Amino acid sequence: MTARKHSRAARPPVVLSISGSDPSGGAGQEADLKAYLRHGVYGLNLTTLLTVQNSLGVQAVRPLDPAFLARQWKALFADIPPDVIKIGALGALPMVERVIKLLNGPEARDIPVVLDPVLGSTSGSPLLAARALALFKRRLLPRCRVVTPNLPEFETLFGESLKSAGASPEERLRALGTLPYAILLKGGHAAGPDSPDWLWDGGRLTVFPGKRLPARNAHGTGCTLASSIAANLARGKSLRAACREAKAFVTRGLATAPDLGRGSGPLNFLV
Repeated sequence: MTARKHSRAARPPVVLSISGSDPSGGAGQEADLKAYLRHGVYGLNLTTLLTVQNSLGVQAVRPLDPAFLARQWKALFADIPPDVIKIGALGALPMVERVIKLLNGPEARDIPVVLDPVLGSTSGSPLLAARALALFKRRLLPRCRVVTPNLPEFETLFGESLKSAGASPEERLRALGTLPYAILLKGGHAAGPDSPDWLWDGGRLTVFPGKRLPARNAHGTGCTLASSIAANLARGKSLRAACREAKAFVTRGLATAPDLGRGSGPLNFLV
């Protein structure tokens, strides 16, 4: 008898998540890996910080060793280099410095970066050191393909340059002019029955309309949106298509979110 031959599947797109860990599984790298799998891409992850959290909020944060993360980075790039990198919570200044250095190194120089600028948790715990913010804005944002702030994060990152701009998100984005990176401004924190997102890319504004859902379970929406964008980019989608499809995925996840936990539970990742 001849030995049965096993065919190997083609290499899938690969996305690397550089983010914190959520033991409840609704946000952070755990949410990223679920979203990657659902989008048909292979996920890698480097952990920047550990948290004590559940659906009720974040109770504690522990930064990890940037030097050890750099060793993990070298091991991954020597074996399974990613097609796209997604960044979430970075925590302390030394981690921000190390990640910026790695992103500007020879291995990652041409790899698109999706940045979810996680400055703090919904429950109020800081997830980026205050003294790291200036470096974050000056060195990390220009390295990205797209940055995905919610309205409070947008105000923190760009508020000083927008004091004379109009009140609407469209006016505020246009006032920034042409940037070396795109911004997907999320409208989830706005008031009213609608919840649009706005993409500002190369001086062009695209609006992704959406209805506001009466969803109690919205834990990890920002993480999931950014990781879905990264997965779609890895699959060869344009940025506009990647953002549109990611918003649709998160909307479905919100609309059908399971009832897990006593607070704001996770999305439905199986939609």
